[in-house]
Amino acid sequence: MFVTCAFVSVESVPDGHLRFVTAGHPPILLWRSSSGAVEELSQPQVPIAMIDHAPPFQSAGVQVERGDVMALVSDGLMEVFDRRDHECGIEALKRALAAGATRPLRDLFDAMVADVRGHGPQLDDQSLLLVRVLR
Repeated sequence: MFVTCAFVSVESVPDGHLRFVTAGHPPILLWRSSSGAVEELSQPQVPIAMIDHAPPFQSAGVQVERGDVMALVSDGLMEVFDRRDHECGIEALKRALAAGATRPLRDLFDAMVADVRGHGPQLDDQSLLLVRVLR
C-alpha cells in the first residue's frame, strides 16, 4: 500500500515564497496572474510508503504573486477517456485553469470539473483543490 501526495506550505506567503512537495502525484498547476501562463510544479519522488528505505522527501520553493492560482488535482481528473479512447490529460486542465483563473474559485472549480466530465465518464476518484494567493 502507498499514497501519493501534493503539499503546499503557505507559511511564508507574505514574502511571496511557497514550499511544495509532490510524491508520486500529478504536478501542482500554477497559473501566473502576471502572464496568464500555467506552470507545472513537480518533483520526481516516489509515493509515500512505496519503498521501505526511501530517501527523505525534499521540498522545493516557488515565488508567487497576488492573484496567482494553484490547482492540486488527482490523476482521476486527467485519466478520463472519451468514446474514441482519447485521454482528457493535463493539457486540458491547464487550458481550463487559464481560461477561468480570474473567476471566483467556486466558478473555476465548477468549470474545470464540467470540462472533465464533458470529456467522458468518471472511472476514478476526482479531487481538485484550488488556492488563490491573496497577499
